[in-house]
Amino acid sequence: MTPSTTHSTAAPDDGSFHHPRANAQVSLGHTVVAYLLKRSPKRRCMSFHVGLEGLSVSVPLKTPLQEVHEALQSKALWVLSKLTAWRTRQSQQAGQVVRWQDGGSVMYLGQPLTLQLVPVTLHDTATRHPVQITSDAQQSLQIGLPPTAPPDHMRAMVQTWFKHQAMRLFQDRLNHFAPLLGVRWTEMALSSATTSWGNARANGSIRLNWRLMQFELDIIDYVVVHELSHLRELNHSERFWNIVGSILPDYADRRQRLKQHAQPRWD
Repeated sequence: MTPSTTHSTAAPDDGSFHHPRANAQVSLGHTVVAYLLKRSPKRRCMSFHVGLEGLSVSVPLKTPLQEVHEALQSKALWVLSKLTAWRTRQSQQAGQVVRWQDGGSVMYLGQPLTLQLVPVTLHDTATRHPVQITSDAQQSLQIGLPPTAPPDHMRAMVQTWFKHQAMRLFQDRLNHFAPLLGVRWTEMALSSATTSWGNARANGSIRLNWRLMQFELDIIDYVVVHELSHLRELNHSERFWNIVGSILPDYADRRQRLKQHAQPRWD
């Protein structure tokens, strides 16, 4: 599962698309697409993927390049529409940067939290809980820092708080859904990846991205169920999606909403 990010798939001033690790290039109409071509002796068919970095094409080891380009031409409308959609989302996200200062805001479980700096001395930061959420109608996140602390300190403290909340919530949701799916997870770790919302291994190990805490609970539940379903089916076959759908009949809607979410940059 891949999250949105601010990586660029396009060259700065032209209409082309460039994968940062491109090793092949094709012209689709008037648009140049530089893509990552991956050859594998174990692969039996060609597949296309438009992701965070651009277009990647996976093919059997000895597939002629001409055959790859003919296939891309036949799917040109699909490829270009996907790449254009990514570029649009990235452009929207570029202006969404969290302001790490008093009065800034972050999204938490689908709702905005106002950042509230609570001035403290250096001694106080070591003796009091540095971050706490208020319970008023318009929630804020109170952060105890010296008034002269740089923005990076606030970001680091909020990120640590997010991770603590994520550990508790993710474990709770895993424990809720695992029995419904008839699976058992063995360990859970947080991920900070920019290319995946989560992953699962056959041994029951689950990794979930702490940044999911920015989204509504029903979207978090979709990712949890998605990864737990991989403990029964380690692929994205029809059988896999039937397993997901047996728990979340509206998973397609949740999945689409996750894809459409603009994720503010934390830099």
